Order: sequence, then C-alpha cells, then structure tokens
Amino acid sequence: MKKFFEKHDLFKASGIVLVIAILLSWLCSNAYYQNGELVTDEIVRVGLFDISTYGLLGMYYFTTTLMFVFVISGFYKFLGSTEAYQKLTDGVAKIFTGKEKIFVAISTLFFAAWAGVATDYYVLLALIPFAISILSKLKVDKVVGVSATFGGALVGILGATYSTKIVGTLVTALQVKYGFELITTIILFAIAYILLLFFTFLRMSKKKDAALLVDPFAKEVVETKKAKNKKEHKISVIPLAIVMFVAVVLLILAFIGWESAFTVTLFTDVHDWVVNAELFNTPIFSYILGSVYSNAASSMPYVFGNWDLFGAACVLFVTTFIIKIIYHIPFDKILDEYGEGFKIAGKSVVVLFVIFTTLEISLIFPTIPVVVSKIMSIGNNFFTLFISGALTSVFAVDFQYINQLIGSLFTTASNSSIGALIFQTSYGFASFIAPTSVMLMLGLSMMNVRYSEWIKHIWKFAISLLVVIMIILAILTYI
Repeated sequence: MKKFFEKHDLFKASGIVLVIAILLSWLCSNAYYQNGELVTDEIVRVGLFDISTYGLLGMYYFTTTLMFVFVISGFYKFLGSTEAYQKLTDGVAKIFTGKEKIFVAISTLFFAAWAGVATDYYVLLALIPFAISILSKLKVDKVVGVSATFGGALVGILGATYSTKIVGTLVTALQVKYGFELITTIILFAIAYILLLFFTFLRMSKKKDAALLVDPFAKEVVETKKAKNKKEHKISVIPLAIVMFVAVVLLILAFIGWESAFTVTLFTDVHDWVVNAELFNTPIFSYILGSVYSNAASSMPYVFGNWDLFGAACVLFVTTFIIKIIYHIPFDKILDEYGEGFKIAGKSVVVLFVIFTTLEISLIFPTIPVVVSKIMSIGNNFFTLFISGALTSVFAVDFQYINQLIGSLFTTASNSSIGALIFQTSYGFASFIAPTSVMLMLGLSMMNVRYSEWIKHIWKFAISLLVVIMIILAILTYI
C-alpha cells in the first residue's frame, strides 16, 4: 500500500481531502451562508452509496471539462506523431536554446494574461501542451514545466480582471462591476508573476540534477504518402504553423466576454450576419454550422464570449482534419493516435474523479460553512474572511460553488469591492497549493510531478504571496 501511494501521490493527496469531507458530514450539521449569516440544518451523514452516486454525478456535471481533457490528449498525441509538429517545436526550441529563462517568462506571462480574461480558463489546455513540447526540448525540469504553464494560468486566476468565470461570479454575487479594484488587481497580478518567475529562475539555476520534463505526447512520426517523383519528401512546417495560429486566435477571441465584460457587441453582430446570410435564398452558413451555433433562441448561442469547451473541441477536430489533408496523414493513424491520447488522459481523469467527488460531497452535504463559522467567531476581518475563502476553496473546488456555500459572507466586508477582492484572492491563492485545484492537479498529472515535489518548490512562493496579499488587503481596509 505504501508503494501504491508513493506511485500515485496525486490520488493520495486529493483522496485525503475527500476523506476529510466525508468525516465532517458525520461530525457537523449541514449549513450555508445567507445574507452573511449562517443557516444550519440537521446532520446528514455520507454513506458508501452516497460516495458512489455523487462521485459519478460529479463526472456527469463536469462532462465538458473531462471531455476536453480527453480531446486535448488525443489532439496532441496526434500532433506529436507528425514530423511537421516536431520540426515546428524544434525550430522554436532552437531559437530559445541558451535563453530558456526568456521562454519561461514569455510562456508564464502568456498563460497568466489569457487566464485573467478568459470566460473559461480550461481552454488554456488547447495550447499548454504545445508549450510543454518546447520546454521539454529546452531540457527544463518537470517542476519548471508546470510553473511555466499551469503556474501562469494560476497567476491569471488570482489576478483575474475581466474573466466572466471569476469576476462574472463576483459581479452577480457581490454587485461589483467588471474592473473593480482594477489597479490593485493588476499590481497583485504583476507581483504574483514576478514572484513566481523569481522562484522558478532560482530553481533553474540550482536544480541541475532535477528530473527533466518529458513531453507525454511525443512519439515516432507517422508515415506520409511519398511524393510521385520519388524524391525525398520534405515536410514544411509553415502550413501547420498557420493552421495552429488561426485555431489559437479563434479560441482566444471566442473565450473572452466581449459583450458581458467589455460591452462590445461586434461579435454578436457578426454572428447574426453569418446566421442570416443567404445564398440562393438559403441560409447556407446556418445549415453548415448547425443549429447549436445558429439558434439565437438558445440560452448559449455560439457568439464569441459565449463559447463552451464543446465548441473548443470542435475547433480542434476541424484542425485535425485540415492537418490530415495538408500532410496526407492516413485516417486510421489519426484514430490510433487519438486512442493513445485518451489512454494518457486516463491518469488525470482518475484524479479529477476524486476532486469532483469532493466537490459534490461538500456541496450536497455542506459542512464547511460550520467550520468557517468557527473561524469567523474569532473576528470578522479581512484575514478571517481570506482564510475562510481559501479553506472552502479546498473542498468546494469550483468558484461558483464556493460562492453558493459562503459567497454572501463576503458582503460583510467593509465594502463590496474589498469583499470581492478577498474572495477572489483567497480562491487564487488556494489554487496554487490545494490538492483539489483542478488546474494544478491537471498540470502535475500531465507532467508526472508528485504533489509533495510541487509543494517543496512552491511553499516559499506561497508564503511570499500570502504576505503580499495580506499587506494589500490591510492597506485597502484600513487606509
């Protein structure tokens, strides 16, 4: 058993939180916060059938996330098997050879900036494996690989500015506006980014014997059809680079809340024009794109800013098909590589199963608010509010569900903007260290990094960041 948990460190770490959530249901009554006050109910204990039922329900409710993990793994396993992709990543790696820290800084900033405005930060998975391929060829270690990709995404979550997933929840729950405490948030974002880079660079300078990052999607190239003149078939990376660039730009534009966050209606107007455009009195584009995209009466028409991960997966499937045509890749090879990619995703999905089970148990059997009430009994201030938010983040996992449990507690802060910032930073901070942080655990599982190894690296950053957050919150509260 000891060897099992040493090998499956991520499963153990996330499983401990699940066990604690179950035990709390036997000790505490159910409760939730309403209008800043704790409302208690009876004790409802979690049993064996509850674990199975709500665990599987967690997989059902988060189908889009799980599906996207599978698609990403399949897509990059396919890409990693192509000669063009290997040449493309080799070319980028060659540019930054000897300048590894520059690439790490660029990668971290890119993913941080994207996550800070994305309507769904899981869409970053569409490009993170590309960065991993380059980082592996730059021969950085595994922990640096996590920091330069998923770590950047976590900086963006902490310092989110116009993300409808984070800030949008606060707009609804605490009646703040997009861009609230914008200067403070940007300062916090910048400090978190600089701190993360500092400790990452420090590791790069000292950890010469650390295990190198291995691209989990790399493989021998697939066969391509030989040219008719029987001369050596040279692969050009330009078409692949163009296709991938277009796909990434499309996903970035599609996952920014243009209308909700920026009040920009351009893409809504473009969507309406595309849907209504006719050829020979037939709405041909509407038919080609499908009813999900075209139906304006739908609760989530595919206007840029309203896209979900199913739409992102569609972009990747189309990209796969275009690459197949350009490079004459046999269809059966695509199926084989996607199948291999699905197998790689299995490890991550097992960990996500435990995490989403914890979320469901914490939400259906809400005992964490009772624990939070004990913390708040010490005194209502920015520190106790922050600790309460961070603790709840460990168990309720997803920001909107954390809001369901204790969101109204932050209305008791000195003003709504400060309350919202405390809420956001507590979630962002917990995401760097919690064994139930989905983005973190995806990164650790993808790059085969033990949770204990990550904590050994990140603890100094976490303490430094905590001090910075406390100073900023104290200044906002008392000055």
